[in-house]
Amino acid sequence: GQGIAGRLYEGLKDDYSVFLDSEAKFKIHDLKKLVLSTRVFVFILTSGILQSQWCLEELRSALENNKKIIVIRELSFKLPEELPLE
Repeated sequence: GQGIAGRLYEGLKDDYSVFLDSEAKFKIHDLKKLVLSTRVFVFILTSGILQSQWCLEELRSALENNKKIIVIRELSFKLPEELPLE
């Protein structure tokens, strides 16, 4: 994720208003507000992302707010045998 996410962020930041959660200083309760303020939400499937409560909260917020979602899958991503679904 950091590799792809960082490169994507660097490539877009000069021409677009972009937000990279791992680079930002915020509190967990601000996640919904941050996602709400986006026009497009990019979710990068990396190993371990589905075990990250923060990442799942961001995705949930994007879905609940009907955001356009772009999913990018790292080549090394493997779907876990058990998904953390509620």
